[in-house]
Formats: sequence, structure tokens, C-alpha cells
Amino acid sequence: MVKAVLRPGTIILPEIQPPRGIFGYKEIVTRIKGHDHRNYGVLLVKDSSRKGLRSAVYTIAKYFRREFRYDFIQYGIENDDATVYLFYKEDHLNEAVGAVCFRFKSTVYPDKSTEYRWWLDWAWFHPYQRQKGLLSGLLPTIKKEHPRMLLSYPLSKGMDKFDKKYRLDERHREEKKGAKNDAI
Repeated sequence: MVKAVLRPGTIILPEIQPPRGIFGYKEIVTRIKGHDHRNYGVLLVKDSSRKGLRSAVYTIAKYFRREFRYDFIQYGIENDDATVYLFYKEDHLNEAVGAVCFRFKSTVYPDKSTEYRWWLDWAWFHPYQRQKGLLSGLLPTIKKEHPRMLLSYPLSKGMDKFDKKYRLDERHREEKKGAKNDAI
């Protein structure tokens, strides 16, 4: 058997087994046709999801940590309350190519009032899958399921550009109107 030699920094995408029964299956969120004319599937991964899907999200979270030099991995396989959209290529390999993680967190305002809202905690796509319309293809679902969401900072250059184009974070909409940004 020949063993493959990988260069440091090589990204090995996890293979996943998407659910077979498409109709009525809870994990499948949608299918997206990317700008590269390939079909991509999107699965909803929660704490109750199959371990294989949670492991794929964990692997992508490790790549996110490595690229942005975070101290810890932003997702745990066990007991993680996150809601994650896992993107995969619908081809013979079914490779996971990215993930978008949402968390339900509190926002504390200067007047000491607290409000619980959805936060887009992190998003990572394989470098070859970026700017192919995957996240923008999921926007209708994101806006429906996570209304009035906020983005966790710091933002990468790509996410900042995406937010300015689609105005996801309502704090930016308020700033455009001249209102004061009170969210912390």
C-alpha cells in the first residue's frame, strides 16, 4: 500500500453520509446550486444529530481555528448547544466543504437590560469553495430561522465584505441610519 504524503497545512475534508430518505428528513435543509454549477447540500447539525455529522463539523471548526489562529476550537462534539449548517458537495465523495455555526446568546445593553438573540458565531468554507454563492444561497433560510441575528466579532475580511453586501447584522443597519450601536 502506498501512503500519501501530505504537506503541512493540507486540508482533508471529511466525508459524510448524507441521509438517504430526502423527503421529510429533518437534517436536510436545502440544496444550493453554486456559482461553479455544482450541487451542494446543506444539513442541519445539532447536539442530537448523528456523531458522524458532529465530527465533520468539529473537523471544520479545527480548520477555522487554524486559519484564524484562535486558542481553542469553536465547537465540541459532545454537549454543544450550537445550531450548525453543514455544507457538502453532492457528488460521489460527499465531502463536507464548510459550516456556519449559530448560537443563542444573551446581549447585555448599557442600561443593564438583557436580550437573548441568535448570533452567527463562526463560518468557514474550504478556500476553493469560497465566493461560490453557498452562504448567500442559504440566506433565505438563515433570515427565516435566525431573525434579528448578530455577528460575533472579530470578522474576517471576507465576512465583513459579505455583511456589508447583505447587511446581516442589524447593528450595521442601525449605524447606516445614524443610530447609536448599543449592542455589546
